[in-house]
Amino acid sequence: LKEFDLNTVTVKDLSFATKFQLEAKRNDFVHAVVSYFTVEFSKCHKYTGFSTSPECPYTHWKQVLFYFDEDIMMHKGEKLNGSFALQPNPKNDRDLDFEIDFHFKAVKYSNLQFKPNQQRFVSRDTISPKPLAPNKDKAADFDNYFQDEIEIRFIGGRGGDGMSSFSRGFQNEFGGPNGGDGGNGAHIILQELTSLNHLQNMYIADNGEPGMSSFMKGRSAEHLVIEIPVGTLVKTANGDIVAELSRHEQKFVVARGGLGGKGNAYFLSNMNRAPSEYELGANGDKKKYILELQLIAHFGLLGFPNAGKSSILRAISRARPIVGDYEFTTLYPQVGTVIYDDFVQIYVADIPGIIQGASKQQQGLGTKFLRHIERCLGLLYVIDMSIERPWEQFDLLSHEIREHNETLSRKPITVIANKIDDEDGKRQLEETRKRIPHPLLPISTTKMINIDKFLVYLRKLHDELVTDDWRAKFLDT
Repeated sequence: LKEFDLNTVTVKDLSFATKFQLEAKRNDFVHAVVSYFTVEFSKCHKYTGFSTSPECPYTHWKQVLFYFDEDIMMHKGEKLNGSFALQPNPKNDRDLDFEIDFHFKAVKYSNLQFKPNQQRFVSRDTISPKPLAPNKDKAADFDNYFQDEIEIRFIGGRGGDGMSSFSRGFQNEFGGPNGGDGGNGAHIILQELTSLNHLQNMYIADNGEPGMSSFMKGRSAEHLVIEIPVGTLVKTANGDIVAELSRHEQKFVVARGGLGGKGNAYFLSNMNRAPSEYELGANGDKKKYILELQLIAHFGLLGFPNAGKSSILRAISRARPIVGDYEFTTLYPQVGTVIYDDFVQIYVADIPGIIQGASKQQQGLGTKFLRHIERCLGLLYVIDMSIERPWEQFDLLSHEIREHNETLSRKPITVIANKIDDEDGKRQLEETRKRIPHPLLPISTTKMINIDKFLVYLRKLHDELVTDDWRAKFLDT
């Protein structure tokens, strides 16, 4: 029992309400909290509603059960707030003096015995959301090919040719023109999906069918729909952005199909009763664009090579980026998903490491991958605490980010001090806190130190930063 508050509500009916706060002593699953309390009376009131015996004074034990919809994971140190009220049924208005002693015990579902009229007192809303352990095994360990930029040539379908023909019927050997129009060529349409890996270097849409006699119009071709990820920019060779697919079900016609040609029936007039001319179908658009993917994640991991970004992503999600004791093990961006018990999902992006000189001299892998975190809500700077003067890593990272994009450097920043299990890391922690003017969380992915606290902090930060506008723009998928 962490805190307890007893307030007398009224004297006349002798009712009272209680508020309490419990603190977990260890990590465990809990389904209910059982309260046993003792009421000791200094005066005997036979009809108070508490009494089970006419003797006085006496001690009376009562049990109150606070339970949840299902077993919940409570972590050591986590607090739970609750309240309940008791109301005796007195036959008179005399004063009642008593003392109450409370005892609490946490129980699991298998130990509960529910009554038909059992009332639920404590809501799951009083529990802060906790990350769920994935039901499935971790993803396979392999270097998955990642493509975030591709140049594609798009050719819209050609329109079908019009038809030049004349009706030749019984007793109407020289009937009028009846050539049909050609069908329209197909458009090429971009629509959201998940990756660029499946795309080809060229797409050619189907042509429309030619018109036929008896005024039959050629069938228009079915549009070619190409699925691409949300967050894809469509750019010209000069770098001009012509479209940005950032919303669910958003579409963009990248190449229009040609219109079908007119048949000779279209040219019938009072001046020309037997036209023979017809139109050819128009050619479709021929365009060449660069599709550039910008990953959409809530938070982005930034750090020097070997700082432990990939290890963090492996520790908090099912993502399996390559981890090794050499630099640039991460060659392509990765996104991991953290799922909480209220089904909120948080996406965390891990991008290749940045080194000094990456922004101007394009040292290492450069800063081209930083575009993947430009839409993030916040940045997670990962520093290696096993290196001397780890705060200098933060200063260098901040400089490279400012050189690349000043707007990016103004996003909310949290510093993740990794490898805190190292002796040098422990020794330098306090000095690092003093030198970095941002929230700092010490963790260790090797020994899983403070990973649970990091996930709780991540959820709180997410709830503070996510707005309806941001969610509607990027995460309505």
